Amino acid sequence: MTNDDNEAKSIQTRNQQRDQQLRSRYLATADYPAINFTSTAIEQVDQIHFRVTGELTIRGVTRPVTVDFELTGIENDGRNSRVRFSGSAVINRKDWGVHWKAAPGLVSKMVRLEFDVAASALVHGYPDGGPLSFGIAK
Repeated sequence: MTNDDNEAKSIQTRNQQRDQQLRSRYLATADYPAINFTSTAIEQVDQIHFRVTGELTIRGVTRPVTVDFELTGIENDGRNSRVRFSGSAVINRKDWGVHWKAAPGLVSKMVRLEFDVAASALVHGYPDGGPLSFGIAK
């Protein structure tokens, strides 16, 4: 299981004005500073694709979500292994209490979340070398 908190104010859409509105009015980052994802299950689909199911918390609302990931890189420095994944999921923002009034069709209720994740495998003092513990590198 992996638990990852991200600062809600770090959201980026490549539009500074929109980012400020999202942070203050819609994500209410002053009241809800973190967006959290806790995995509950990981399924390996094939050699490089994974389906991660978990609980996503936005604005204090927690709901289940499944993210499809692709392995994008593997590094090994002799002591540690690092893997990189990218993934995405489409959610209905209204399910997490993210509402705003706009002209019909101007703002979609469906939002695509994109993830870039790096995980490091470290062996923690077990004589046989296992189990592995993975930590998220932000």
